[in-house]
Amino acid sequence: MGNMFLGFPVPRAKIALMIEGAAPPLNHKENHEPDGSDPLILPGDISAGQIIKWNGTKFIGSAAPPGGLGNRYDDHDFFFTTRFLSLDGFETWITLDGTLTFEEEHLLINSSTTPNSVAGLYKRVDYSLPALTWDKARKFKCNLKLKSLTNKYGEIWIGMGSQTDGNRIAFTVKDGVLKGFTSSSSSPSTVVLETLGTSSYDETRNLECVFTPGSKAEFYINGSLIDEITTNIPSGSAGADCPIDLAVKNLAEGKIIAIYISQFSSYQAE
Repeated sequence: MGNMFLGFPVPRAKIALMIEGAAPPLNHKENHEPDGSDPLILPGDISAGQIIKWNGTKFIGSAAPPGGLGNRYDDHDFFFTTRFLSLDGFETWITLDGTLTFEEEHLLINSSTTPNSVAGLYKRVDYSLPALTWDKARKFKCNLKLKSLTNKYGEIWIGMGSQTDGNRIAFTVKDGVLKGFTSSSSSPSTVVLETLGTSSYDETRNLECVFTPGSKAEFYINGSLIDEITTNIPSGSAGADCPIDLAVKNLAEGKIIAIYISQFSSYQAE
């Protein structure tokens, strides 16, 4: 029977080893090296201006990244993301009984059966850091379901920018065809990306648009680059303060067009 050590039976040989320092206490491994040989930062290991880095054996000094570590508030890129937990802070656009409905896991943007019924939302950011402009790199991304409940006739818009100001980048669906869209001062360009359906459609897609100022807008579907637009690229600040714009419009009697969406994210570089 071993001796009692801190209330627990421990063999005498083990106690001796622990007292002499050849073995760590039983709970030592929880916060230190298993063999008790903790690495130390010794004089000369780290020089002024270096950061601390673990090399697999010990802590060493390493050159700081270009520009230094900086401050988290020095990173002035613009980020916007929403999970549509409420409509607070959004402007909504409803005509002829269109609806915005919160369901268990998503927001449903739904037209009514009346022709030219519209449902949509957008957001403007007045005082952003950095200032929002089409002259900086931008992108937006979302995962959603695009649905025409009875036939393909209707329009869907998913993007950033303003319809009223005429500067936009977006995905649009009309008559069952998914397209990429850009406009500069209301002059539009489009590119066909895929056909969702020749009659009705019910499709889930991961959509991403990557915007290079003065150059192009690239359109990705489910992580793959499908095509790009290099004409009518928006510039300046008009409409750039709108990081999200979603809408559906019914174009025929008795038809319903819908977006099911749970998250939308957009970004602009400093």
